Amino acid sequence: METKNRLKELRKANNFSQKDFFEKIVKIELKLDVTLRTYQNWENPNNEIKSKPAQKLAEYFGVNIGYLLGVDDEPFMPLEKFLKSTDGIGVDKDGITLLDKEDVRKSDERITKLALLVNEINEKVNNLSYEDVRLIHELISRLSNK
Repeated sequence: METKNRLKELRKANNFSQKDFFEKIVKIELKLDVTLRTYQNWENPNNEIKSKPAQKLAEYFGVNIGYLLGVDDEPFMPLEKFLKSTDGIGVDKDGITLLDKEDVRKSDERITKLALLVNEINEKVNNLSYEDVRLIHELISRLSNK
């Protein structure tokens, strides 16, 4: 079975030129120790990307590594795994958990907030107080009105 990586396709879908993606994301954000030439070789769909850089690139794009490498047709990793892989988790002034990664910011904020809320509820379901339930109800009301 022939596999073709999707690195170039994912970069273009995120509106990056090759040079900008290499300089801003590969070198600075992901801190991958590779040359521009090596990165250019990775963008050839028939070339192989080593496991550590492939994992970092997949996490950056929010896709599973199998999708990036062309061996899986399902692009998205489970939310729980994505949340564990990102360092962009934070809490705003209202206590709402947010993600601050570029690929997540591009997604629908309401869906992201609700997914995070569901994740938190799953972890804390046995410890919900009346105040917690009231805050959840308030959040859902606010999101419904936007």
